[in-house]
Amino acid sequence: MKKKISRRNFINKTSSLAFAGALVSQVGFNMH
Repeated sequence: MKKKISRRNFINKTSSLAFAGALVSQVGFNMH
């Protein structure tokens, strides 16, 4: 159970991080 929760949290963090990275890169691209 602990492993499942930590794995889910890891996936959530990774996906949110990737989403933030895409958002930042898109904003930077629009600024240029």
